[in-house]
Formats: sequence, structure tokens, C-alpha cells
Amino acid sequence: MGQNSNTRQRPLLILRLLMENSDEAYPVTMDDILTMLEKEGIPASRKAVYRDIDSLNECGYDIVTLKGARFGYYM
Repeated sequence: MGQNSNTRQRPLLILRLLMENSDEAYPVTMDDILTMLEKEGIPASRKAVYRDIDSLNECGYDIVTLKGARFGYYM
């Protein structure tokens, strides 16, 4: 697969990770997201993941960002 295909798949993989592995008690961290993407063969920068999460929120997915001592994301 080319770079464009990887870029298109990235938000969907992030969404799947959040849906399957996160909740209010167990948020996923940025490192968790980057590790999962790497395992799928899709390297990504933190900035790219931030943009993807913002895009998913704009599309109506309720992705909550925790800040502070328990920084992470959950649905």
C-alpha cells in the first residue's frame, strides 16, 4: 500500500482502537495509539494523530481528551 492509503486508514484505525480499548476508566495514551499504528505498519507523528482525532470529533465521534495526570483519550 502507498502512503496515501496509509494516511486514509489511520483515522479509522485510531477510531477502532478507541472503540475497542478505551473508556472513561481506561483511556488510551498517545504512545498507545502510536504503538498500535506502528504494529499495523503505519508510522505517524503525534501531530498527525492530533489532526485525526480532531477530524473524527468534527465528524460526530465523541472522543474525550483527558488532560492532567491522567492524559489520554477515550470514547
